Amino acid sequence: MNWIIKSALNSPFRVLILTAIIGLALRFALAPFLTMHYDMSFWSGTVNDITPGDGLYGGRFYWYTPVWGYILSILSGIMDIFSIDTQGVIIHGLYFGPYAIGDAIITSPAFNFIVKLPLIISDLFVSLVIYLIIKKVTADEKKAVIGFAIWFLCPLVIWVSGIQAQFDTLAVLGMMLSVLFLLNKRYLLAGIFLSFGMCTKLFPGMLLPLMLAYIIAGAPDRSQKIKGIASILIGFSVFTILIFLTPILNGELWSSLGFFSSRMDEPITSVNGLLEWDNILYIAPMIAFFTFYLSFLLAKTKSSLDHRFILFSGLVFASLFIWPFFPTLPQYILVLLPFMILLLSMGYEMKLPILALSIIITVSVIMWTGVGVLYPLAVYTGILDLNYLEAISGTIDSYTGPIYVALQFVKFIPAVLMVYFIYIKQRDEKGGEFPYAEPE
Repeated sequence: MNWIIKSALNSPFRVLILTAIIGLALRFALAPFLTMHYDMSFWSGTVNDITPGDGLYGGRFYWYTPVWGYILSILSGIMDIFSIDTQGVIIHGLYFGPYAIGDAIITSPAFNFIVKLPLIISDLFVSLVIYLIIKKVTADEKKAVIGFAIWFLCPLVIWVSGIQAQFDTLAVLGMMLSVLFLLNKRYLLAGIFLSFGMCTKLFPGMLLPLMLAYIIAGAPDRSQKIKGIASILIGFSVFTILIFLTPILNGELWSSLGFFSSRMDEPITSVNGLLEWDNILYIAPMIAFFTFYLSFLLAKTKSSLDHRFILFSGLVFASLFIWPFFPTLPQYILVLLPFMILLLSMGYEMKLPILALSIIITVSVIMWTGVGVLYPLAVYTGILDLNYLEAISGTIDSYTGPIYVALQFVKFIPAVLMVYFIYIKQRDEKGGEFPYAEPE
């Protein structure tokens, strides 16, 4: 009891609680009434496929890996219990940013809130994990609270989970939990949560070579190295099999990999095609080589292992987003933000990269969505006039569309700034030995 009282009176702890309250309040206020109807229409369709027993892949709305689908299955049961409308209202001819998608489904505030609630909870847990990692690495509670606040109050994070309803925050949660358990030498759990992150969205899997290198560098003898590597691989493999077991048994494994296979189409070479994520295929070999090169260097590390692992992890993810002609869908870059935050706590100049990410990517997704984000307010509350929104949507999109396209060509700036400031710190402190120098 005395510990609780002292913690409550502790200034950093009060800031953490206040930040959590503000972040939750913002999300709870926005989640029901603002939404990206394009994504929400797919979640509505998925829930309506699940309810009559068609399953995740029996309909035409769900082609991601099963993780988010399992959560939607649970949510569909909750909605059924409380008789929540899962159909929504059809708005004919609604445009989505610069792209016409025909008729659009505007889902109800209750539906929006329930679908987004797991994502909001995930945001909070990611902040807590960042807090714990920073406390472990720096032993500085104030820095840990700052890290908590940066993630939880970042406008892009709030947008992706509280408005857009994309589930990348779940992938980030699995990834950061795996990092936390790795640093605490809980290798089986690190493997399990890395699998959870990768099976939600692919990117966290890029950490596996670095994690194996971390064990090689940190284990005191050969037997401990083998035991650690076996533990993380067993945890990773077994959990991956469990995640895909249902699709395998139902003969739907290929359907469950549709998200990945759809990104593996032949890259487009037109001007607009330069902005397609499929173009990552052009540089995938370089990214793979860079990842294994850093893993090789990490395996030889003799000191400051935790710091160097975080540094190299940040560089690996920066290599995804540093290319001028390979801009991302806005939610993908969330995997980079935690490592910017961790590096900031370790003394790297990350304020400008974090600010650039928060502004450029958030403005981009707002321009992408246009006035469509306001339709739940018009349809379900009457605060806005539906006819007025329909009248101005085309005009607004004619302005926001070109801005969105223009921003595609500068989305690489946050990652470039991140790498630049890492280089500057290494050059100034270690006489230009980057990347061989170990961070202090």
